[in-house]
Amino acid sequence: MANSPLTPGQLEQLADMIAERVVKQPRCLGKAELAQKLGVSTSTVERLMAEKKIPVIRAARRVLFDIEAVLAALSTNNEE
Repeated sequence: MANSPLTPGQLEQLADMIAERVVKQPRCLGKAELAQKLGVSTSTVERLMAEKKIPVIRAARRVLFDIEAVLAALSTNNEE
């Protein structure tokens, strides 16, 4: 069995499977979940993303956040 390249459809399917596994990790949150944890609106989370004040994990088409990394980044930003 030779290794054959993946088709675009197979790559998309693989990316979705990986994204699902990443989402299942307890530390990774979506935008709405992060906003709720921080007690802010989703537009505030989007602004923090745009200003590169919080780290973002891009998995396929999903935007995820490692809550520990976000809290550390916000703590560092507040000390400056």
